[in-house]
Amino acid sequence: MNTKKAFLAAVGGLLLAASPAYAVINADAPLGTVASDGAGGLISFLIVDPDPVPVGYDGAITAELRHRFNFSTDPNSIQAFTDTFDFTTTRDGTGSLAFSTNAVNLLQSLTFSGVVGDVTFSTGSGSFDVAVLGSGHLGSLEGAPILANMGNVLSISGLAHGNAFYNGSVTFAPTAAVPEPATWSLLILGFGAMGARLRHQNKAKWAPALTA
Repeated sequence: MNTKKAFLAAVGGLLLAASPAYAVINADAPLGTVASDGAGGLISFLIVDPDPVPVGYDGAITAELRHRFNFSTDPNSIQAFTDTFDFTTTRDGTGSLAFSTNAVNLLQSLTFSGVVGDVTFSTGSGSFDVAVLGSGHLGSLEGAPILANMGNVLSISGLAHGNAFYNGSVTFAPTAAVPEPATWSLLILGFGAMGARLRHQNKAKWAPALTA
């Protein structure tokens, strides 16, 4: 009887160890955010290049994303999290992103979810699964199409231990501007005028030689 009780106690202990109670964090960070994640940690999403953005600037822009957790009251506990970083642009273009975690030790590490649909980048063109590599410690996506004035959302899910953190960046590269039809007309007229002028100059230059 004592052996049976000991066996049941051992099984119960294994089940408890295999099924940790997750503290769930859901944090939203629009571009320009530096805020608490509601559980003692800090989440941010800030433009870092160029900083500040010059007036009239029309080039690539990079924003840094970061989430540092703070579960120091119980470092053995695990936090399940889903973070969203959102922004809009005034131009069409492409978006590329990358992020990584620290892996100090088992109680201060973080892994991104490898389940399809748990780490995504949604734009006006559709939703893209972000590749999670390096045993759950790296994520990246290149060249996702972005439409002007449409919401873009990077959603990241995973498990964090203790004072874990991750950081990364999102880069937007605008599509080169295409001249309007009226602009094309002016360009064609301009090239035509330049050609006529060159022909006139050449004719004047060679006329004396031809009549000599």
